[in-house]
Amino acid sequence: MNDNKPIKKPSGKELMDYFTNQASALLMRLGESQAEAQKKAAAFALQVSQKVGGGLFYINKKSKIDITNRNNILKDDFKNAKETVTAFALRHNISSANAYLILKSKNQAHQPDHSHLEDAIAVELSRMLVLIGIPISEAVDMSRDTAAVMLARYSGVSIYIPKGQELLNQKKADDIWKQYQAGHAIPDIALRYGLSGQAIYLSIRERCKQKGLATPAEQAKHEKESKHEELWRLYQEGITVDAIAKQYGFSYQYVLSVIRKRCNDCGQRLPPEKMKDHPLKQVRRRVLQIAEDYRSGNQQAFDRLQGLAEQIDSVRKSLIQKGDDDADPRTTKDM
Repeated sequence: MNDNKPIKKPSGKELMDYFTNQASALLMRLGESQAEAQKKAAAFALQVSQKVGGGLFYINKKSKIDITNRNNILKDDFKNAKETVTAFALRHNISSANAYLILKSKNQAHQPDHSHLEDAIAVELSRMLVLIGIPISEAVDMSRDTAAVMLARYSGVSIYIPKGQELLNQKKADDIWKQYQAGHAIPDIALRYGLSGQAIYLSIRERCKQKGLATPAEQAKHEKESKHEELWRLYQEGITVDAIAKQYGFSYQYVLSVIRKRCNDCGQRLPPEKMKDHPLKQVRRRVLQIAEDYRSGNQQAFDRLQGLAEQIDSVRKSLIQKGDDDADPRTTKDM
C-alpha cells in the first residue's frame, strides 16, 4: 500500500459498516456461520457507537504518536529542571530554535485521541468473543490486535463515530428500503413500523435521491402519463370513449377528461364536438348501448346489433374517404 496516497475520510455509515465487516470476518474465522457472525458483529458495532458515538477521533500515525510523547516528556523535564532554554537544548543535544518550538508546542493531552476509541473497540470485541466461548485472556489479546488493525486503515484521518440512535435509524431506513424494493406498498410498510405514510415516503424518497432513482411520486406520474398515452392512442384509432372506459375499468368522465386535455393540447375537436359533427357515431354508440341489454338474455339479438353497429361505422368511414367527414346530413340541404 502506498503510504503517501491520501486516505478518503469515511462517512459514519461507511465506517460502522467497515467495523461490522471486520468483526464478522473475525467471527467467521473462529467458526461462526455467516448469518450469526453478521448478527453479532452488528451488535458489536452498535455497542461501540453507544459508548463513543458522537465523537470525532483523529487516528494518529505511529510516527506522530512517538513525536508527541517525546515532546511531552521533554516539556515535563524542562519544567522540573528549572533551567534556561539554552542549557536545556545543550543537555538534550538539540538546537535552541528546536527547543523553543518543542516547549511552545500545544499540549496534546486534551486533543481528541484515538486511544479511547481503540479501547472501546477492544472491550466490545472481547465481550463478543467471550460470548462465543473464547477464553478471556485470548479474547483480550485478540481484541487489542484486531482493534489496532481496524484503526490502522484510517491512520492520519479524523473519523466520526455516529451515535447509537443514528445507527438504529439507519438500520430502519435500510429495512424500509429493502421492503419497498421487494414491492411492498408504502401503507403496508407504515403499518408494520407504526409510522405515518408520510414518514415512510420521505425515507424512500431520500434513498431514491441518493441512488439517482425515480421517487415514488415520479414513478406514479410516469405510470399515469403512460396510461394516458395509451388511452389517447386508442381514441386516435377510433375507439369510443365509452369503450375505452369499459376496457380499462375507468369511469366515462375520467377517460373523457383525459381525451379532452389531449384534444386541447393538440388543437383537435373535443369528443362531444366530434359526436355532434358525426351523427353516425352517435347512432353507432346508441346501437352498441342497446346491444349490451341483450348480451346475456338474447345472444342472437346482441350479435345482430353488433353487426349493425359495424355497418354504421363502415358507412361513416366510407363518407370520410369521400371527403364528407365534416358534412352534417342535417345541414346539407341548407348549404
